[in-house]
Amino acid sequence: MIIHWIVYGVAGSEETGYSSTLASNRYRAILPVHGLKALGHDARIVDMAQWDPMAYPADELPQVVVIGKLLPGPRFESLQTRLFDGIQAARRRGIKVLADINDDHFDHPLLAAYWAALVRAADAVVTGSEAMAEIVRRHGGGKVFVVGDPVAAPYAEPRAYRRETGLRHWLMRVLSTMGFPPPPLRLIWYGNPTNWPSLIEWMPQLARLAQEQPLVLTVVSRAGAGIEQFVQGFNSAGNAGAKMVFREWSEAGQWEAVEEADLVLVPANLDKQKNTVKTANRLVDALQSGRFVIAAPVPAYQPLFEYAWLGLDPVAGIRWALDNPEKVLDKIQRGQEYVQAHHSLDAITRRWVDVLGGLSVNELRTREVTNHADAAPRSLQPSGWRLNLGCGDKILPGYVNVDVASSRAGKTPNLLCDLRHLCLADSIASEILAIHVIEHFWRWEVEAVLREWRRVLQPGGRLIIECPNLVSACETLLADPDQAAEQDARGRMSMWVFYGDPAWRDPLMTHRWAYTPASLCRLLEGQGYVNVRQEPAQFKSREPRDMRVVGVRPLS
Repeated sequence: MIIHWIVYGVAGSEETGYSSTLASNRYRAILPVHGLKALGHDARIVDMAQWDPMAYPADELPQVVVIGKLLPGPRFESLQTRLFDGIQAARRRGIKVLADINDDHFDHPLLAAYWAALVRAADAVVTGSEAMAEIVRRHGGGKVFVVGDPVAAPYAEPRAYRRETGLRHWLMRVLSTMGFPPPPLRLIWYGNPTNWPSLIEWMPQLARLAQEQPLVLTVVSRAGAGIEQFVQGFNSAGNAGAKMVFREWSEAGQWEAVEEADLVLVPANLDKQKNTVKTANRLVDALQSGRFVIAAPVPAYQPLFEYAWLGLDPVAGIRWALDNPEKVLDKIQRGQEYVQAHHSLDAITRRWVDVLGGLSVNELRTREVTNHADAAPRSLQPSGWRLNLGCGDKILPGYVNVDVASSRAGKTPNLLCDLRHLCLADSIASEILAIHVIEHFWRWEVEAVLREWRRVLQPGGRLIIECPNLVSACETLLADPDQAAEQDARGRMSMWVFYGDPAWRDPLMTHRWAYTPASLCRLLEGQGYVNVRQEPAQFKSREPRDMRVVGVRPLS
């Protein structure tokens, strides 16, 4: 494929390499371009101010262009005019346009109109988090994909802060009475100045902690935004046991500072919607750097909750880390394994390939499907169908909602059909969604079912399965057998996984087999799906009780 990223604020060239002070350019353009080139694709960075689709020679015409971030500045008005003219010209030449939207600026006084117009003008939109994808859908985005950020940090061995014990602890206490304080706990925060207010909210708690545990907090950010003055004022105020250090941001300097630290802080004010749509890059990078993370519970961080401390009280997280150094090391090590499986450049690049490959061969501007029970999905074009199989009472807009039951909880599907034998033509769907469906088939019939679903998928189309996670259910049951074996809500995380919710009193709602993430991935691969991977569950109980596995029908 030939793919061009249309960006603003990137310096360099293919020969010298690219760089940018804007994180979104690094994670959402420069790194994906490197990854795609490594896989043999012709991927390039194109300056937004120079982009002219009419100038492409016929033999160098890209299949897809990706529109990167444009923020307010001296050239904002002229650039957005040029950009929309370019989108129209690209469409005339048969080039698909993908908009990359990773910040919620839909209520920004300068950006709202531009943001809304861009998602409507593009053939599809990609976001870095599911929370951001939901916002785009509400503002008229057609087909919306989620592609996370690749890890950018260099790998480092896990390290935990260890308090002195025994004789060394006694000696440190003696020395402290003589004016020699113990080695401080080294904390670090790094990020854009726009994220700085969230750290300020944590500072009073950190100052109180420093009275019992000396600490040094290094702040790595862009100079000239007022952060240096805050650091100077904090140090001048004489906060006992606490010191702050400011370091001007550079990419290499950031990773050097993380390597020197014991713990990484990632605060966020979750009362502001713009913070809830963030990607997981800061948490992912910190784990890759071998450091434990104390972070606010941003939605995109939830899949990594086993590998970090997520909460609104940073002191509670720091104290836990200090009291449990061996558990910290274990969490970091397992977190690094997760990062390699789900956020390595190769893993994220292959996700981009899924999206870009499908966009280059399919029309993805799927029209809305009405929710009304008596309405058929006539407005959908066959080449863009998205199927919600086994919908039950979950009637989703934008999907053909299919079920074998004529009604459930007063909701009627768009299409009545046996899911084992779909009454649909070959290669009609760009996406199949099966939420808590596969566990309702007998194990001996499920392979044929998966082949039938693959039949109706277009080449490059995705199958998304969510179902209970057998591993989590077993762990829950063994942790407290008496409570977890009950049929009411106490058994939701365990017995319902094995047998289904008995409150339905319906044989169709009973479970007939259960899967682990590994066994379900093998099952899909055995039926011809490619790029099979586990992703965070997005429906019903979500993680850890549920899991999501995604597979793609091969292009050939």
